[in-house]
Amino acid sequence: MKLPIINIPVRFPKWIFSWVLLVCDSFMGFLVFYSEIKPRFNISGDSFNDIELIFFTIQFCWCVLFYFNRLYQGEYTISRLSELVRLARLIALVIGSIIIFEAIGIIPDLIIPETIFRY
Repeated sequence: MKLPIINIPVRFPKWIFSWVLLVCDSFMGFLVFYSEIKPRFNISGDSFNDIELIFFTIQFCWCVLFYFNRLYQGEYTISRLSELVRLARLIALVIGSIIIFEAIGIIPDLIIPETIFRY
């Protein structure tokens, strides 16, 4: 007995899809931060709030950059190639800015460039 295939398109509202993208992005940033960056900090005393503040600041900056580059749009498109191009440009801009700020001396010596690239 063969069952018929029922093709019922399920469409989520765009705002739900946008929030899912934001939450997934924040979750992945959380995993990377706690696996790569947090172990490199010297934790002394009650520095839990300091570590969380650093994470939320970094995550907020990335979310704002992604939002203004329209990477959290919930539109249904066949090809996401334009979003990948915007994402590559954005990441190249951020990494290039960090390299320039490091060369000029704006970024303190406490921040290791390898840690930034890993994040």
